[in-house]
Amino acid sequence: MLDKAQDAIILCTLDGSILFWSQGARRIYGWTPEEVIGKKIQRLLFHSDDPVQLKDAIKSVREKGQWIGELQEFTRNGLTVVVQGRTTLIFDEQGQPKSLLLINTDITEHKQLEEQFLRAQRFESLGALVGGLAHDLNNALVPIVVGVEILRNEVKSPDMVGFLEAMETSAKRSADMVRQMLAFARGGEASKIVTNTGQLVREMGKIIAKTFPKTIVCQLQVAASSWPVTGIPTQLYQVLMNLCVNARDAMNRGGTLTIATENVHLDLAAAARHPGARPGNFLCLTVSDTGSGIPADQLDKIFQPFFTTKAPGKGTGLGLSTCQGIVKNHGGFITVQSRVNSGTEFKVFLPKADIEPGEAAAPDKSVLTAGRGERLLVVDDEQGVLAIMQHALENYNYKVTIASSGPEAVARFSEHPGTFALVITDFAMPLMSGQMTIEALRKIRPDIKIIVASGSEDEIKGARLNLKVGMIIYKPFTTETLLTAVNNVLGRPA
Repeated sequence: MLDKAQDAIILCTLDGSILFWSQGARRIYGWTPEEVIGKKIQRLLFHSDDPVQLKDAIKSVREKGQWIGELQEFTRNGLTVVVQGRTTLIFDEQGQPKSLLLINTDITEHKQLEEQFLRAQRFESLGALVGGLAHDLNNALVPIVVGVEILRNEVKSPDMVGFLEAMETSAKRSADMVRQMLAFARGGEASKIVTNTGQLVREMGKIIAKTFPKTIVCQLQVAASSWPVTGIPTQLYQVLMNLCVNARDAMNRGGTLTIATENVHLDLAAAARHPGARPGNFLCLTVSDTGSGIPADQLDKIFQPFFTTKAPGKGTGLGLSTCQGIVKNHGGFITVQSRVNSGTEFKVFLPKADIEPGEAAAPDKSVLTAGRGERLLVVDDEQGVLAIMQHALENYNYKVTIASSGPEAVARFSEHPGTFALVITDFAMPLMSGQMTIEALRKIRPDIKIIVASGSEDEIKGARLNLKVGMIIYKPFTTETLLTAVNNVLGRPA
């Protein structure tokens, strides 16, 4: 009858020597009764001579006669199993403690499901939080993105122009990260596009030149005909950034950091030498340094989450594991070679895209269509956004009236409704939302043309069908995006 029970039923002496081991215990832990009788349960299930978990349980049993709780134990294969344990003190005929009866129920799967449920709840809360943060972050990025464009036209120093380009690149990367966070929080996946890794490498080179110590020399070796890859640019940039930061930290006395791209074809034999690889055409992205290197006994651990060779407070141990996860998600793999005091070389292999990326010409900021003196009403509760939009539009010959709230916008508009050619309004505003503002303006003048400038797509998802506006643009937008939207809605060719 005991052997028919699914639970592990174990009898042991007061010092932990096993006297009885049921078939249920064999199913959970893997050992047969013949293998464990007479052995110490502490060493067998806890890999310790004096495990804290069991010590506390036995202390409670001696004081109260029984103990109930959860235990983390090991199986014969070294895997961790979570059990709901019930330990009872057995007495002899004279009423003296004689042995311990353990009845353990395997709840490993239950705990995993519970953890998944709690994680799902956290992600649901995270989704709501990220949605709110996206609006604020994108609002904060608007003055940076548009302001950099304005400053570029006024600054002549080559060094300052380089700084402005780095600022613009970082701001746009931040906007991409916000969109990626939103896609992740909503349970979706960011869109993969055909990406030129050479451009990512050149952008990284600019960042390194501006932010890394001058004792580190950065060399870029970008192949002229680098194959494109299909991926999420923000994530690939994150891989490149993590590898470069690790290289920087390994060269605290200076050295050479090399970033290179190379087209590589792997045949069956070459692919077999790399776990997880498959034959085919790959773009190989190499990041190498001349730093301190990684000891041989640690090379097989560096991709494990939370493993780090850096001093406490200097690293989380998540950088390389994150890189590996991103590269696997893109169908590729990473290799590493390193020698102590001779540097480290990481190679990231990404599958070649099936199609070639279109060569998009950079927009010519000097030929953006200017206005004809039209009056625009711009509504936003962020003063920084208002100021920069007013400056940008007035630079292109528009007359701008600003309002920092819905009620103020309605008041300004109602004074001279016929003089306004267009209204540009934020959507998420206190006191009076963008939708309420639009409805109020249309009661005054039904034919007024309107552009919605939204902090995130989630803000207007429910109301989108009812807005009936000329265009929706998403923050942080560029001056080009803003002017193109204005021209289109006013019915003029851009």
